[in-house]
Amino acid sequence: MVPAGAADVKELGRIAYQRGLPVAEGSGPGVEVCWLSWTSRMLVLRFMSAPDTPADQITQLTARLVTLAQTIEDALPGDTKP
Repeated sequence: MVPAGAADVKELGRIAYQRGLPVAEGSGPGVEVCWLSWTSRMLVLRFMSAPDTPADQITQLTARLVTLAQTIEDALPGDTKP
């Protein structure tokens, strides 16, 4: 189930999404990357930035978190990828 407003992430596990997270008390905006791995594990990477973090830094971080997620997926044990 993908949350409303989330964007699909291609080539990551069985299904994956990324979404921005709103500013929370004591932090700035955040980002979340969530996916169901080919080994049937649900994984989530979530980052909340410091207050007043510029939007362009969050955009750059999102791309880096997706790359990290792909690295994690590739390192999971088992060979169940199609």
